[in-house]
Amino acid sequence: AAVEIQRAWRGFQCFTDYVFTIADVVIAQRTARQWLAKRRVKALREAKAATTIQAAFRGYSCHMAYLYSLVNVIIVQSVVRKWLHAKEYPRKLEEHKAAVKIQSRWRGHNVRYQAYRKVRECDAATMIQKTWRGFWQYSEYII
Repeated sequence: AAVEIQRAWRGFQCFTDYVFTIADVVIAQRTARQWLAKRRVKALREAKAATTIQAAFRGYSCHMAYLYSLVNVIIVQSVVRKWLHAKEYPRKLEEHKAAVKIQSRWRGHNVRYQAYRKVRECDAATMIQKTWRGFWQYSEYII
């Protein structure tokens, strides 16, 4: 559960960092485009090209509307993904608990089996020692 919470928190942090980075990029682009637009407007005013100025403003206006729509789409996607994840969280939590239980049972079985093998090895060593000592004593007795 802690891993899931950490993963969700890191995901949320990465998402907020991403949104703020996108916002910074948009602001930097807006500032650069604004400066370029002002430079163009000044040149166009000098040339008395009112229609070109209007076209530039309309293009800028449409572009800004697009950027605002893009940010809104990103926010909506975030909300929907969060909702979907919240819906799936209980099922994934149960799967995680089941995996932990299986791992726990396997580790317990493995430890018990290793202890059993160790006892069997000790018994085998004792049996070999007993047999050897008996043989040795019998050999000493006969000779």
